[in-house]
Amino acid sequence: MEKRTNRPDRSRARATEDKEKVREAIVNAGRQLLATEDPSKVSLRRIAAVAGYSPATVYNYFDDYRALYTAVRAHEMELATSRFERIAARTKDPEQRVRKLFLATAQYWLKHLDDFDLVFALPAKKAADPAADPSPFGQSPTVMRALKVYYDAVDAYFSTLPHPPIPPRLATDTLMAAVHGIVAFPRMTRTMVWSDMETMAEIVIDGMLHRWNASAE
Repeated sequence: MEKRTNRPDRSRARATEDKEKVREAIVNAGRQLLATEDPSKVSLRRIAAVAGYSPATVYNYFDDYRALYTAVRAHEMELATSRFERIAARTKDPEQRVRKLFLATAQYWLKHLDDFDLVFALPAKKAADPAADPSPFGQSPTVMRALKVYYDAVDAYFSTLPHPPIPPRLATDTLMAAVHGIVAFPRMTRTMVWSDMETMAEIVIDGMLHRWNASAE
């Protein structure tokens, strides 16, 4: 009787790899269309055609348009988060870590405005409905991972202050809202002439850090 050996199932591994490539192709096609066209006019059928697959294939990976939209947003968020994690990891001084992290956030999204729109804009085909979407993108593991970078950085910085002036969560949320607002608001008012937005972000970040340091003393 032939002895059985525990060998890796290469056919299964290839099949898994092929599925990942198909999914990646669909997500990339979705990103290409959603970043350049009105999302309300982009259908799953068109995304399938650009990816080179049938609509039925897309439904093997995504239940509906919203699921694919979420996957595209998660992909772009993960790329950005990986960059921010590296910046935080290589900056040892806690205050400078906060400064560099939030300034890098502004710089990154200002250079990737289409991606910014994809990540932070709600799906145009369907408004947010907590009852219909019990796991919203804003509470997904992808977003939680991104938020952790910011919360950890501000927590570490505030731990060096003798008397933290405000709760660190409030400080983090304020910085995030300010930086993302500087990127977003000019996008909504394109007929206006704005000052350099990277400089605006730098002024806001430095101003908040200066105030918190002064208040802590």
